[in-house]
Amino acid sequence: MPVPDYTPQTVATREAELNAPPLHAEWHEAARQRHTRDRLAVLSGVWKSILVDRILATVGADRFSAMPDPSLATNPFSAICRQLACLYDQGPPSVTNPTAEARGFDVAGLTRTITRAGYWARMQAQQRLVLGLREVLVHVAIDEGRPLFLFATPDQVVARARPERPDQPVRIEWLRKARVDVAGAVAGTPAVPELRREQWTLWVWDVADPEAPYHRVYALGQGQWRSSGMGAAAEVSGIDVTEQLLGGRFDGDAYPFRRRPTLREERRAAELGVPAVGVPILPWVVYHAAPNGAAIFSAYDEIELFDGTLDVAAKQGFVDHAFLDASWPQRYVIGAVPVGGSVHPDDAGHVAHVPTDPASVLILQKLQDYDGQPMIGQYQAGADPAALQGVVSGQIEALATNAGVAPSDVQRLGGTARSGVAIALSQGGKRDMQRRYAPVFRDADERLVALVATLWNRWSESPEGLAVFGLEAPPAYPESGYEVHYQSLPLSPAEREARRKDVLERLAAGLVSRVDAYAELHDVSREEAAVRLAAMDGPDGDDDDDDADDLREELVAALAALEGALGVDGLPRAAREALEDARDQARAAVEG
Repeated sequence: MPVPDYTPQTVATREAELNAPPLHAEWHEAARQRHTRDRLAVLSGVWKSILVDRILATVGADRFSAMPDPSLATNPFSAICRQLACLYDQGPPSVTNPTAEARGFDVAGLTRTITRAGYWARMQAQQRLVLGLREVLVHVAIDEGRPLFLFATPDQVVARARPERPDQPVRIEWLRKARVDVAGAVAGTPAVPELRREQWTLWVWDVADPEAPYHRVYALGQGQWRSSGMGAAAEVSGIDVTEQLLGGRFDGDAYPFRRRPTLREERRAAELGVPAVGVPILPWVVYHAAPNGAAIFSAYDEIELFDGTLDVAAKQGFVDHAFLDASWPQRYVIGAVPVGGSVHPDDAGHVAHVPTDPASVLILQKLQDYDGQPMIGQYQAGADPAALQGVVSGQIEALATNAGVAPSDVQRLGGTARSGVAIALSQGGKRDMQRRYAPVFRDADERLVALVATLWNRWSESPEGLAVFGLEAPPAYPESGYEVHYQSLPLSPAEREARRKDVLERLAAGLVSRVDAYAELHDVSREEAAVRLAAMDGPDGDDDDDDADDLREELVAALAALEGALGVDGLPRAAREALEDARDQARAAVEG
């Protein structure tokens, strides 16, 4: 079997083959980029050179030369991440904003805009990347009135935060390619189209100093690049090409990414005689695979699954080698030679042989120069591929368990213990994963919806937006208070019957209220359950008292308004506590 062409030169140049962005000069950032890049390669199916490195480190160059071409089929890292990424499988989540809807804002219009832009459909695939890479960043922009979502993996980004909020970035540095005229930028002359060359650039957003935010672009040189600090003290080893690529400067008051000014900010600006510009924000949202309050990136979390995948893939290559080359008994002859055969190697390096079949008689002839009794025998097979495969499959199952997949939630594809490579979650297991990841992704999704609303409002107020709407007042969206609810996987008929029986038994025993029972049976919030029950208890229901119906409706409306008010950011502590007390009282009255 010919040896695959995996020379050290081809293995060492895998980063160039993947067109990877340049590495940061700081060793810890470069190490994070390299590790994230390897994870992304395994998730993307371009990791053969990484697997070759692991096989060489495991069995050595001599054994590797005898093995078949490494296969990428054994990839539990990608398979498990794909099975766990089921939060968006049932379609776009529902987005509500009770306070804004009560005031007449068109929240549904914003939801349709995000859905039509394809964001939720893309999240079905992006959740798998979030789980595998531990973080994924989303850049939001408004292009001709439509939201544009650009996903960036952590190996393309360097982010910095303040020490008091280590998980909240205030500076984003994004590596991306662009066509620039570096000579023109250095000379301060307009760019010449013929001199533009594609190269790596660094796009920077910085709000570390709220009074002096900026958005800039730098052209990077060859090899590693440097950056340090935040705000005015930040330094980048590149050439400023902001005006060439963005058409102007976006420093200070010209920074366009801002929230709508609050009433307090407007009054203060009026007292100073300056325009109110609002608080600067980053047009980015960071998705985490798990809550992380200690840092922006957690690149090495769940490294056991990634490292274990390389181990089992390397061992699977050895199993394939044993199956192809050592799973049959080796026959031998001492002092004799088959008639018509030869013991001399042929041109391909193999020993010549005489074809036989079960019905033929093999004729052996004693060698003339052999004095002893000729002997014929065979060795046992050099390896048991079934036993070796069982060990590999067991390790894959252990990886799935370590990743948080309960053995009871795994359904096998193939029905045998050796089908561990094809692990698939049951419907119940997927619902458990939805409940597990919903709180983490909900925070990022709600931030993203609010960010889209904020940036759309700023665009609609810009000359471009006003040119689109003319004299008509553009619709404005609330910039906070959004709630995201995911669609759960449907229950099977047997599961629905078991849940119904359990809920009704607990309701009859007085262990749950009607509102809680309805919410659990129909997978709705307690507030929505209260509204539906109030509608059921109308003139055609059990409650014929019109005054009681009106009072219940008022209580339900008040409860929804209080829930919405609590979703507003920046409430003083005393006001929040008062609203929570009022909400609890309204909820008790509705359920009573």
